[in-house]
Order: sequence, then structure tokens, then C-alpha cells
Amino acid sequence: MNNVERQLNRSAMAGVSARLRCRGFTITELLVSIGIIGMIAAITLPAVQQSRAASRRMQCVSNLRQIGIAAQNYVSTHDILPGYRDQAMFDLLPDLGHQDPSAVAKRDIKIAVLLCPDDTPPVGELGWGAVTNYLINGGACFSCYNGVHPRLLFPYVQPSRIADITDGTSHTSLFAERLFENTPGQTVDCAAHPELCVWHMNSTYTNGQEDQFLADCNNATERTSPWPMQVNVGRHVRNLASPYSHVVPPNFMSCYYSSAVFHNAVLPAKSNHSSGVNVVFCDGHAQFISSNIDVRVWRALGSRNGNDSTGEF
Repeated sequence: MNNVERQLNRSAMAGVSARLRCRGFTITELLVSIGIIGMIAAITLPAVQQSRAASRRMQCVSNLRQIGIAAQNYVSTHDILPGYRDQAMFDLLPDLGHQDPSAVAKRDIKIAVLLCPDDTPPVGELGWGAVTNYLINGGACFSCYNGVHPRLLFPYVQPSRIADITDGTSHTSLFAERLFENTPGQTVDCAAHPELCVWHMNSTYTNGQEDQFLADCNNATERTSPWPMQVNVGRHVRNLASPYSHVVPPNFMSCYYSSAVFHNAVLPAKSNHSSGVNVVFCDGHAQFISSNIDVRVWRALGSRNGNDSTGEF
């Protein structure tokens, strides 16, 4: 190879090297790359959020399963369902791993098994003690006390026993979740968010008028003054509990009638989970119940002795 050929080869290689060094992204290629990354993020982010929501919901189910097992242990020891001698959840604390329940009631602590991870527990409760997202089943009708809560305000009512659950323990709810709607010092716009308040009704209701109550509670013209729901209504493990109700479906409006909100409030099971709530039954099994469940089936699940059919709920 002569000198001329060597020079030509060196020149060609230098040109290739220069072109390689100058190669980069064009504006078009950069924009396409950014668009692809954004598309991938848009596809994967909802899936990640759904996965996290599903994980929180499953943790809530796990909490209720533990509560169901604790209730069965309580029944084995005392031969009655929890809630007759004290608040139902307070009765279960020893079986949930808290051997000094009196201390739990005296100081502000958070007990993970009593709190749904999809809700935010309140703060600043002035020493009332631990709170819970899980309330006991108060029944599915007015003034008939057909749930499992014995209604401590009425001393003539006997404690509930497993033998009283003639509809079957696998078809009778025990505890369900309910959100902390309001915390002390928090201002709630009840007009903008009626679901965050408990509404007083124009009328009064009695046994057999549950369907009318449901319709009226859902009718803004039948509701009068709102009462922002405070967590001290049935939420502390030691105070007298207001049970949740099966009169209206899950995640429905909360309403009460007459002047005693503590005694006449219909507090439905309520959650931040998508389209339903978690429930534990008297046999200890827990499952997710859709907000669209037929209200007749939902009421049957809230009754311990109605001889009513729940079907495949």
C-alpha cells in the first residue's frame, strides 16, 4: 500500500470517527422518548395505585378476621357475645394481645388492629383513649334490637349468645368498618359534603318504617340540620358504643330522628374502599360487601333471628 492509499484510509477513518462523535438525539427523537415514558407512566401509575388500595383493603379484612377470632375466644370464655358488660371492642382487647385494657382506655394510643389503613385516625382526643374503625352490628330495624349489640341503655335486654343467632353465624354480621368522618376542631361543610355529617330528619320512625326512613334520608328536603359526626360517638374503646346499622345500605347517608342523636342515629357501615365495606361475621369469617347489595339482603345479614334469606351475597 503506497502513501497515497494510506493517507486516504486515514482520512476516511477520521471522517467516520467525527461523525460518530457528533451523533446525538434530535429534538424529534427526544420528544418521542418523553412521550413514550409519559405513556408508560400513565399506564402503570393507576395499576400501582389500585395495587396499594387492594393491599390496604386486604389489611382491613385481616384486622376484622383477628377481631372475629377474638370474639370467638370471648364467647368460649364468657358464654356471651362481647358488648354486654362494656364496649364490645374493649371486651376483646385481651384476646387481641392487649393484656392491660384499662391502660389502653386511659391514654391516646393507636392500636393497629383496630384501625383501617384506608382511613386517618383522629388526633387530640383529650385522653379518651384508643379509638376504632370497627363497630358492632346494631340490627336492621327500629326498636327491635335484632342485631348482636345488647343495647346497654336498656337493662331488660339480655346479653346476646350464639344460641340467639338462629339465622346462622355465617349469615349474621358481627362487626363492620366505619370511617372517622370528623375530628375535633375540624370544620365540615355539610352542604358540600352531606355524607360527612349526620342529618336530623323531619319525621320520626318506628319498626316497619325502615324503607320510608331510607327514602327520606336520601331526600335533601326531608333532612333538616346537620350534625358533624364526632369520633366520640362509639369510637373510643371504653365509652358506650353507638353500633353501626343495617337499616340502610353500606356507604349510605347517616341520619337520625328525634332529639337524641346517640340513640336514634342510623350509622351505616362506611369505608374509603372502592364501592363497598369489609364485614366480619359471627362465625369469624370476613369478606368485602358491595355498596350495591340489595337492601333486603343487607338487612337480613344484620338480623340474628329474622328467619330471612340472604342468598349468595
